[in-house]
Amino acid sequence: MHCPQENRIYATRVTNCMVFLVLACLCAPAQENRRSASDRAEQAWQAYEAGQLSSARDQLRQAIDLNPAQPLFRVMLAEVAWSLKDFDAAIQQLEKAVRLDPEDFSARLILARRYQAQNRDLDALRVLAVPPPREPLLTSWRFCRGFSLFRSGRITAAKREFSALLKVPDLEAPVHFFLGGIAYRQNHFEEASLHFARAVLAGNVPGNRAFNAYTYDYGLALFKLGKYAEASAQFLQSAERFPRDPLPWMMRGRCEQKLGNYASAIQAYEESVRSNPNFEPAYYQLARLHQQYGDPRRAEALFQRVGALTQAQVDRQEANALHLKTEDAPHP
Repeated sequence: MHCPQENRIYATRVTNCMVFLVLACLCAPAQENRRSASDRAEQAWQAYEAGQLSSARDQLRQAIDLNPAQPLFRVMLAEVAWSLKDFDAAIQQLEKAVRLDPEDFSARLILARRYQAQNRDLDALRVLAVPPPREPLLTSWRFCRGFSLFRSGRITAAKREFSALLKVPDLEAPVHFFLGGIAYRQNHFEEASLHFARAVLAGNVPGNRAFNAYTYDYGLALFKLGKYAEASAQFLQSAERFPRDPLPWMMRGRCEQKLGNYASAIQAYEESVRSNPNFEPAYYQLARLHQQYGDPRRAEALFQRVGALTQAQVDRQEANALHLKTEDAPHP
């Protein structure tokens, strides 16, 4: 998941790329092909900014043919290819750019993030396995490494990276989110709840697509601590932010069930199956509650719906609900 500081660095890298290229090419020994390549790249970027992606791609290919040793042309072509959803081509161009200039830390960082978007965390760690750069890239570099280390299960190393970023204001929410996930994996639920609480507090801002994951994982930590009323409130926040996800509604139902609020539990399970009609665990719990505390006819219909689903299968599916959203959090 990207943070504002990462996005600013990335945007600066791409949008200022042409200025650097023109200056670099014109300051080099006067060679017509380099000037022509720079002109083509400049025109390509204007086309890209105008939304003319195919034209931008074609002109950047021509620029590379004229000056194949210029890695920044390949970085630009990778950005265009990614916008065209030609992800393999984008990654190939970035890999070539890094081979041309192994000390281009910006290109390495962009490549690592593209690997992460394809769930290739080991490749991301490989491209970041060099002495880290200084700021302004160091913060983004550490966050990027921490993300892939976490997803690769190397949580001790991930904790070192994220802990080093605790004092970065723009990263307060995501850093605490991942530190909470690390503590949760280690069964340190009290510590996890403290980190998740900080993530929820800092991350409750308009447009934060990760907020439903923050509240869900916070709810899981509270659930593990037996704080069912507080957990239920977090699951409700998560469901309200992203109502198509059946998991927060189901977990809210479990909390309300633990509290003896059976009518509220039934309502939550009903919302869960409404959000995803194929979500079997919620059907099973809903059938049991209706049988004991609600509508017996509704219970009969629901039991027919779940069919031969065994208790063991239900238990496995419900155990999956206790997996952190952190574990599959998106990182474009």
